[in-house]
Amino acid sequence: MDVQPSDSEIRAALQAYFRALQSNLTAEEMRRTVVTDDFETGFTDGFKWQGLNGLQDFLAARAGFVDEQHDVDDILVREDLRVGEARIKTRLKFSLRQPPGDDLFTGTAFHTWLLRRDDAGRLRVAAQIVDGFSGLNDNAKRLFSRPDEGLNW
Repeated sequence: MDVQPSDSEIRAALQAYFRALQSNLTAEEMRRTVVTDDFETGFTDGFKWQGLNGLQDFLAARAGFVDEQHDVDDILVREDLRVGEARIKTRLKFSLRQPPGDDLFTGTAFHTWLLRRDDAGRLRVAAQIVDGFSGLNDNAKRLFSRPDEGLNW
């Protein structure tokens, strides 16, 4: 499929990615369904997880969250790259809960995403990089306080 992703395809790819995270899929299951083989996530100018092993480590680092909610408020910037590939910047609100104390983590996150079609024409997430935050509650401030180290438990 040699066409640029539509806005609705982009939103569907982001929703599929967040559903996969919330479903506690394994890294291999996510690779087969929503992310690329060279997937990268992390923090701008900070710690990054790359590839299948990095995705496994990222999923382990964020294990334990329940009742997750990620709502993309706005696509702030869209840049069409090669055919079938787009870079976007988003603002989203998040809410995560962590048992056993039911600690709540909330705030707004700004991301840069790289989305790319696979050989079958499906749009997948190649990168999800956190550019910054606003309105973090105390738990989220603590969790994201050291972007150079990843997640701060």
